[in-house]
Amino acid sequence: MYQKSKYSFNIFIFVMGSLLFLFMTSCNNNQFYTTRPVEKTYYITGEITNPGTYEIPDTSVTICDAITKAGDMTVFGMRNKVKIYRLSENNKRSKHVINLNQDISNSPYYTIKSGDIIYITPNKMRTESQKIGRKSTLWVSLTSFIISTGTFLLGKLK
Repeated sequence: MYQKSKYSFNIFIFVMGSLLFLFMTSCNNNQFYTTRPVEKTYYITGEITNPGTYEIPDTSVTICDAITKAGDMTVFGMRNKVKIYRLSENNKRSKHVINLNQDISNSPYYTIKSGDIIYITPNKMRTESQKIGRKSTLWVSLTSFIISTGTFLLGKLK
């Protein structure tokens, strides 16, 4: 048989900046319980050694900390064109380009926020080598096909 509890609880959610707090009150006495802030993550991709999703700890994470935690940039990463995609208050994602060769400690994008996407832009050598790679694969395949077909036809003619 179901027995109704003599306590009733109300749950309140309070958002302050990027922190989320839960408060629970009972009808007998007002007791407030605060939970830990909701897990916060950022994403890092592009010319980085270990791309992926990383958690933001209770202390703040700077852009340099985030890149270091992901294993640093590859030799093809451009330090002067690091892109940060950040969700604004109206839920639109905006792009910001940061030059790590300059002092960015006063920039609003120096500290990583939950949901940020960090993209390490590849340099020109990397993008050109990828284009050449695709073209050379096509030419090698085409040349191989022509040689194979020619060899097959010469063998049939003899």
